[in-house]
Amino acid sequence: MWIHRWGQVSQDGPRQLRVLRVTIDTAPLNPFPGLRPFDFEQHHLFFGRQEQVDRLLEVLEAKRFLAVLGPSGSGKSSLVRAGLVPCLYEGRLTDAGRDW
Repeated sequence: MWIHRWGQVSQDGPRQLRVLRVTIDTAPLNPFPGLRPFDFEQHHLFFGRQEQVDRLLEVLEAKRFLAVLGPSGSGKSSLVRAGLVPCLYEGRLTDAGRDW
C-alpha cells in the first residue's frame, strides 16, 4: 500500500512539505526504583509490608534496639527507609520520648 502511494507522490513531482516537529515525553514516570532501595521520598509508593513495619515498631518500642536481618536484595533497606522511618516521623512512637 505505501509503495503504491510512494510511487504516486514521486511521479507528481516536488511538493512543498510542511514539517511539524513535536516533542513528546513518552517515558512514563516509573514509580519503582529498580535495584535501588525505596527511600523516604518514595514512601508513598512503598506498600504491602505494613505488617512487617508494625512488627518493627513493636520491637523498637519494647527494646529500643532493632536489627533488621535478611538475605541480600530482600528489601531490608526499603523496609526501614520507606516503611519504618516515615512512621517514626508521623509520631508512631511518641510515647518513647527522647529515650529511644
